[in-house]
Amino acid sequence: VVLSVWSISLFSQCDAPTLPKEVNFESKADYRSKDAAVRNCLEWLVSTSLDLCTEERDQLNAYVLVWLSGNPDITVDVNSDAMPFFRSNPELLYPMLHGMAIYQMETPKEELNSIDAHVAGIEAVLDVISDKTLLRTDQFKKLKKLRRKGKLSEFVASEI
Repeated sequence: VVLSVWSISLFSQCDAPTLPKEVNFESKADYRSKDAAVRNCLEWLVSTSLDLCTEERDQLNAYVLVWLSGNPDITVDVNSDAMPFFRSNPELLYPMLHGMAIYQMETPKEELNSIDAHVAGIEAVLDVISDKTLLRTDQFKKLKKLRRKGKLSEFVASEI
């Protein structure tokens, strides 16, 4: 019985990053000063299953979205043709954006390209899905197979 109680409490804890009390993005310096905090949020968002810590996930999604929407150094340009899952699962746009943003943050500007950005986004989507039923759909089986074979780039290139 003690083990069961301990397990339940262990899994119910959420280790989400803490958001700043005030968010003020008025200049490039304001955005850059939050890069590390946003990166921490993004890393947590792409490594935590969608069905865990949903309240915290919603808050972090909002914070990251505000940062992304005004950041002069990051431009996330999503092509929905490379997202076969979008129409039936629009909630997966967030992890797609998160993966693409991380890619841009860690890739030198001169090496950025749309195909690799979309691949990073799709990989982030595949990493956060825990719904076994969803993962068994044809579109996700195809994406998982392409990923396993190292052919996600070819797929994205053919779609955009």
